[in-house]
Amino acid sequence: MPVQLDEIDGISLGVPATGGREPGTGTNEPATATKDLIVWVRQSADLASRLIGDTRTPTTRAFTMAVTAAIQSVNALITAASAHCDLDDPPADIELRPGSSGGLVLRCYHSPSHEWKLDGTRTQ
Repeated sequence: MPVQLDEIDGISLGVPATGGREPGTGTNEPATATKDLIVWVRQSADLASRLIGDTRTPTTRAFTMAVTAAIQSVNALITAASAHCDLDDPPADIELRPGSSGGLVLRCYHSPSHEWKLDGTRTQ
């Protein structure tokens, strides 16, 4: 199962995962919207991973479109979380994409790129 973006070494979020302030609460807890966004990225990546890994599903044009849409949704959420690879300077954007082994991976735009499996294991 995918881990949350804020749990992966080398990935930082532009929105604070902790230490933010929920408006009107006076507490130092993470903002609910930020927590939700991080959870949605994990859940969406899990769904996309299941779609691409399900060998029982016939490969039809409609199914291919559904997988593509699922990946695009995850990438939109990653962008909303302002996730960046901070293993090199300057920080680079990250996207979800099919990896060489057929599964989905997170890959940054550094040259050479860094890559993580959805469980947080770094592969490159």
